[in-house]
Amino acid sequence: MTEQDIRKQLSAPLIDFIGREIAPQDLEGRLKQTLAETENARMTYFGYLYENRAIKAASRFLNGQDISEDLLRREMIDILLEFRETAYHADDDEAEDVDFELHDLPVWQIHYYDVAGLYYHRKQLKQLGRINPDYEMREAQLIEDDQVDVEIPKFCFDRTEAVLIPEPENLHDPHAIRIEIENETIGYIKKGQTQEVQALLDANRVGNLSCQISGGPFRILYSGYSPVRDKPIYENVDKPQAAFKGELRLCVGPKFDMYDLVGKRVAITSEEHEKWFGRVYLYLSSGDDIKGQESLLLDVAGVPTIYRIPIHDILRIEVIDEV
Repeated sequence: MTEQDIRKQLSAPLIDFIGREIAPQDLEGRLKQTLAETENARMTYFGYLYENRAIKAASRFLNGQDISEDLLRREMIDILLEFRETAYHADDDEAEDVDFELHDLPVWQIHYYDVAGLYYHRKQLKQLGRINPDYEMREAQLIEDDQVDVEIPKFCFDRTEAVLIPEPENLHDPHAIRIEIENETIGYIKKGQTQEVQALLDANRVGNLSCQISGGPFRILYSGYSPVRDKPIYENVDKPQAAFKGELRLCVGPKFDMYDLVGKRVAITSEEHEKWFGRVYLYLSSGDDIKGQESLLLDVAGVPTIYRIPIHDILRIEVIDEV
């Protein structure tokens, strides 16, 4: 079997489990059976991932250890995506040969805008966020979990629906457009972009609005090495006044929910790749994904595993058919 064939064979139970076609209690047996039946699988990196991550995670779940069904599913998603990321052959070339006939179905053009004025609404932002459990981790835990030299934010934010409110009576800027989340003002559209956004609002072309908050207070465990002590040393730094950042995502087109795309064939234009054609297998919110990214998993024709398309990179979505 080629490495591509092995990867396709081992992907099947992961995909079935993510799609809820395999019960969690049956996953370990299916994984072991697939590994045993796949020729030369143990000699590949994919087989290593199976034995050291997938099967061990399923076993921990069955033994009632520190893993929930949700975390188990996230782990399988992460392994499946690592299959794709470690592929050695040119899947991109295979995908580009696929030709679909475009129909008169929905199209969304996606625009991104930085949010201004977050500094003046820090109190509201902290109320909207969730406390990050990793923020309170001890030094030894951070080292063990390989979270060294990595910013660990105090607050986690899910992407949230937003509302735009023009302020023609604003004394400082009559063109100002306020951004609200859950009836709380969190900032404004930047001055240089207000006319563009107002034109879309006036033409009733805004389908969806959502906002992603990031940044804010964080801690970081810096690593170093002491020649005198002849061992690693660490410095724990807290930044309680770090700035928040906000990104508004505005979809020009009919209103839709990302979950509505699941099962449909789409053409996606992204910053990473000019055009992707395939079926949306799964939509992952930032809370679903083990890597904390909002993304679509795309089952690309002719490719044995799934592509992750970060929503942040998507510039255009066209529905090709309703498969």
